[in-house]
Amino acid sequence: GVLTVRCNDEGCSATQPFGFAQGREHVERKLDFLRSHQEWLPKKSLIHTQSSFSWFFRDVYGIPHIIGDSSGEAFALEIAVKTEKISFSTHGQAVVGSLHLPNLEKSPCVIASHGLFSNKDSEKYVSLGDRFSRKGISLLRFDFRGCGESEGKISESTVSDRLEDLTKAIGFVRSHPRIGSQIGLMGSSLGGYISLIKAAGEEDIRAVVTWATPFTLFGLAEKRGKGEMVSLGARFFRDIKVHDLTSALGKVVNCLVIHGDRDELVPVEQARIMYEHLNEPKKMEIVEGGDHRLTHPSHREQAIEVSLEWFERYL
Repeated sequence: GVLTVRCNDEGCSATQPFGFAQGREHVERKLDFLRSHQEWLPKKSLIHTQSSFSWFFRDVYGIPHIIGDSSGEAFALEIAVKTEKISFSTHGQAVVGSLHLPNLEKSPCVIASHGLFSNKDSEKYVSLGDRFSRKGISLLRFDFRGCGESEGKISESTVSDRLEDLTKAIGFVRSHPRIGSQIGLMGSSLGGYISLIKAAGEEDIRAVVTWATPFTLFGLAEKRGKGEMVSLGARFFRDIKVHDLTSALGKVVNCLVIHGDRDELVPVEQARIMYEHLNEPKKMEIVEGGDHRLTHPSHREQAIEVSLEWFERYL
């Protein structure tokens, strides 16, 4: 579909054209409006403007001319986003990801880390990538080694190994020609835990968002050999003993903690403890009725919206 946006300002006419500064303000106001509403715009939109402003779109902003008539001219505004399949290597093993890129020369980027037995292609990460990129923020979602499309075995996975994968992901993003210096981290469950540890050791991580993230991993040892936990090796349980969020959280700034008050795997009390240890600025968003995966559409939408607002503010 095509959306047509008519750009007319009161008092504006071809016989009384604005000067350059006024004209640029007029055009930028329209473009800012469209960019701030990308989530409901189709991939191609038309801007219809009076002839006296048409050269701003054509010559100043380089937006392709489509049609012209006595009432003005129309220009195509391309707001398409694209998703790239990417990969990098950690200790010779391929780590596979998907990079959502907005149609901008440079953009900030959020790196999303999935949970213990999840993967990059879960519905919530795909939704996050689409929503963020349509708002002008790139998002990289990737599979830790042993998960999804990445190489390796889940039986050999550890928190330390996943920290190495995240380090490589940050390096990949920093080297990408269409991504700027503003980098944020987000993750759910174990992915949030790993994001916090990494952010504590990286001064240029601008902001962090966690979903359903534990304050401690010591309780996992009690579940060893049960359910999905049978797939984890002894190295995983030895490795969790060397990681502690308590000292790390005081080094993390601009952190948003999101947690459902009916989380069946990570009690909401852990979110409150984690929040108390965080440095300012910080915020906690409790999703009423939300479970660990925020499976209800309204709960997930709430989490996506506040996450996006947080990154828009601090990246």
